[in-house]
Amino acid sequence: MLELAADGSLICMTPTGSETGARNGELIFQIKTWARGNGRWKAFDSSTGFRLPDNSVLSPDASLVALDRWQALTA
Repeated sequence: MLELAADGSLICMTPTGSETGARNGELIFQIKTWARGNGRWKAFDSSTGFRLPDNSVLSPDASLVALDRWQALTA
């Protein structure tokens, strides 16, 4: 996977190992289940790239965004 640094350079992200992948799978399952039950959050997995204010594009292992903030964004 590639991420984009604020200076425009590419950051190469190596794949995780099997144990880390299993933990990340459980993590996103738990976060998604909680977000769906709560109804005020949107959950994302590690394949999601977020453009940050410094113009970098990074992909956290899992993330939550408040639904009202998500809905306020333009496509």
